Amino acid sequence: MDSFQIMQLFYASMISRAIFTVGIFFMAWVALRVAKSVNENQNLLGQVFSTIFGALVCWFGLVQASFTNWSVQSSAYQLSQLESLSPSEQLFVDYFNVGLPTVSVVPDPLNGLFWLCIFVFILVPTWQKK
Repeated sequence: MDSFQIMQLFYASMISRAIFTVGIFFMAWVALRVAKSVNENQNLLGQVFSTIFGALVCWFGLVQASFTNWSVQSSAYQLSQLESLSPSEQLFVDYFNVGLPTVSVVPDPLNGLFWLCIFVFILVPTWQKK
């Protein structure tokens, strides 16, 4: 496999990651709207399902970010294994290559903090008493 093929696979991966990210943010918006609705008509069943739905949305948001991070690291690693690279490819490798790519549910602390904030934004109106 040459660098052109690696970068084409990377770009295709980023397109699918972008589509999934838009879907996750839409679902986060839905979860926030559900939390607001549950706050206005409080009942235990609605609160439980709102919490479960919010937790799942945040979980899939973290997984999505993890897959995106893995795709970037994987492409950088594959490029690093080639003998000759263009200057822009070398810059990509220098910036993103961390050795063999690893998959972690929380790819970086800021991403984890972001999804924790979204989860709290869902939980507070869900469980807050009027």
